[in-house]
Amino acid sequence: EITAALKDRGLRVELDCRSESANYKIRAAQLEKIPYMLVIGDREVENGTVSVRTRDAKVLGGMTLDAFGAMAEEETLSQSAGNVPLIRRSNSAACSTAGRSRA
Repeated sequence: EITAALKDRGLRVELDCRSESANYKIRAAQLEKIPYMLVIGDREVENGTVSVRTRDAKVLGGMTLDAFGAMAEEETLSQSAGNVPLIRRSNSAACSTAGRSRA
């Protein structure tokens, strides 16, 4: 549902369901120079937030999906940078059913 919400805002989204550690996935995304990474674990699901990191290792912290979407939309309009991978820390049904998708 998070992937769909961000795609509806016109952002490119990739759901990373590999069985690698979250740190490995974050490092790989940084090396690929992906502007934002959303890390979604049990705490974020419980709070209805996403944990946002930038490619230059800044942790923006938890924010609502709407707040992140608005921030990313604004930056996308000004810089054309809208590639956002979702990194899930827990093994969830979303990963097992969605697989990897790239828009």
